[in-house]
Order: sequence, then structure tokens, then C-alpha cells
Amino acid sequence: MIVSLIIPAFNEEKYIDQCLNSILLQTRIPDEIVICNNASTDNTVKVASKYLKKLPLKIVTESQKGIAPALQTAYLASTGDVLLRTDADTLLPKDWVKDVISHFETDPKLDVCGGDVYALGGNIFYKTMYFLSNYVGDLYSLPFHHCQYLFGANTAFRRQVLKKINGYCRQGCPLPEDQMMCHKLSQHHFKIRRFTDCYNLTSIRRFKRNPKEVICAFLAIINPTFYREKSA
Repeated sequence: MIVSLIIPAFNEEKYIDQCLNSILLQTRIPDEIVICNNASTDNTVKVASKYLKKLPLKIVTESQKGIAPALQTAYLASTGDVLLRTDADTLLPKDWVKDVISHFETDPKLDVCGGDVYALGGNIFYKTMYFLSNYVGDLYSLPFHHCQYLFGANTAFRRQVLKKINGYCRQGCPLPEDQMMCHKLSQHHFKIRRFTDCYNLTSIRRFKRNPKEVICAFLAIINPTFYREKSA
């Protein structure tokens, strides 16, 4: 099984080093890591390039801004049988890749899986909000999409699944990327699971800059008009 990890990156020079170092420390290194530089105006590419000789890494570019276009470009540039997806400001526990892949190896019928997300740093307020988000998302996804909520920064797909749903192409869907993928997946009878052993740690930087975005993020689960595209 060939394993690819895809990562969208927009102005991530302060965070991508930490993310890539956590990949370097994985007990199972992905066979391929594809970073899509999404029109960054800082030193994101320069920082990421330091890992070209340390990891099976390639860097591609997408000029159209947005997480979905960047992920689509990264997906099309990848070759793996299973594609893992995370964010450039995420810290991956050392067994993350191994644990995610073990579920696909154990269950040949598993099509998509994900894990919980927890706050990387911050006080008890942020940690509590992130902890609760793992359950609030299900309030939206279970009744409308009949599956557990999949957090964009912590998902994995068999390649044939992404091919069947045309990857991350929006196809006129206005939803945030996480909800868009849940919506597209719900059109088919895929086996989807979220596992507690596949958690990762996600930056709270956007919420520290503007605490109101915490509320918007929660409201966006119910009403996508509250959504604000994640940015550096």
C-alpha cells in the first residue's frame, strides 16, 4: 500500500517547519508527501524546501486561492493508494500515520477515516472548544450525511474514493471544505469511520487573533454562511 500525505499551505512560514518535523518523527513515514503552495507571499516554500532531502517531499503550486483548489492540485500530483490529509499548522503525534493506515490494513472495506482534533497550545477555553468540536460536528453530519463528521485537517481516503467523487472539486458546492467533503461522500455508500487513536493537534492561531471566530466556526457547522476561509 502506497501512502501519500497531502498538505495545503498558504503563508505558513512560521508553522510548516513544526509540521514537517513531526512528519520526520513518525514511526511510519508516508511514501510521498505533497505540499501545495497556495499563492504564498512569504517564505513558506523556502522553509519547506529544507526537508526535500530529509523526506519524500515534493512541492507543487496552485495560484487559485482556497483550501479546496490547493488540495485538488495536491491530490492530482500524488500517487498513493491511500491519501492522508492534514494542515501545515498541525502537529502530528508520532504514531499518527501508522495508526491511520492500520485501520485500512485491518479493514479492506474501509473507504474513508478520520480522527479527532485537539488544540495545539492555548488555555482551557480553547482546549475545551476544540474538544467539544469533535462532538458538535456530529450533530450536523450524522442527521444530514449519515456519517461522523470528518475534520479536514485529519482525514484519509482510498484513492478510488477521491476519484469517484472528483476529489476536492467544488462542483458548485458552496460549503466549507470539511462539510463539502461530507456532502460529496454522502452521495455514495462509502464505509466511513472516525477513530479516537487517530487524533492530531491543530493550531489555534486564527482564534487567538479573533476569538469571535471560535463562535463562527461552531455556527458554520449548522449554517455555512458563518464560515471564514482559514488563512495565515
